[in-house]
Amino acid sequence: MEFTNPESLKIDLESIFKGGNSKSRNPRIQKMFSLIGLGEGAGSGFPKILAAWNEQSWRTPELKEETNLNQVSLKLWMISMLPEECLESLKSIFGKAFNSFNKDEVLILATAYLEGSVNNARIQLMMDKHSYGITGILHDLVEKETLIEDGYGRGKVYYLNDEYNSNVDFNNILIKDKPLNNDQINILEYIKVNGSISNKECREKFEFGKTKAFGLLKNLEELEKIKKVGKGSKMVPMSRAF
Repeated sequence: MEFTNPESLKIDLESIFKGGNSKSRNPRIQKMFSLIGLGEGAGSGFPKILAAWNEQSWRTPELKEETNLNQVSLKLWMISMLPEECLESLKSIFGKAFNSFNKDEVLILATAYLEGSVNNARIQLMMDKHSYGITGILHDLVEKETLIEDGYGRGKVYYLNDEYNSNVDFNNILIKDKPLNNDQINILEYIKVNGSISNKECREKFEFGKTKAFGLLKNLEELEKIKKVGKGSKMVPMSRAF
């Protein structure tokens, strides 16, 4: 189930999940309902939702602000934290490597699989860990090539590398004297005309999937054809990288 509401949140996400704090959009209406016995204690609503979901061992509800739409959305996931079907899919994607993941890594990968993407803030709501600790886990999963990162800072999101087994194919083109394929040539031509390219631009321009765009850009970087510059994910020719 998903609910949306216009405008932004009145208090921060952490306070909402902890409960006990509330800031009504219309205090007079809230007081009126409270006086006639139809209102509840301030800040008690969301913890009741969390308690009900925990009793069922369902995934933690997802509450987020969508600033581009000027609205707040609440997704109530009525599925297990780790559905058997999800685990089987992860085992199929990662093969024997799946057995090396710890429970925190499995939870993050499962969340990325079920919800389409994941970020640090989302995992904080599901795990009793500080954001720094979660950042470390996410970084390790990116290093293992099980997650693909996109963006920078608080806007950074992570996608499941559902083509994990095809990474071998990407590595096979790292021989420097091997001719570039058409996709690589097209990317370099785009950079030549436009000066740079990002993962997002690569996906939109050439209609690549997240994994393919990541693999091609990574290969070109390792072949020393392009180099990442700045704090974002822009790639430029090696001749302009310094």
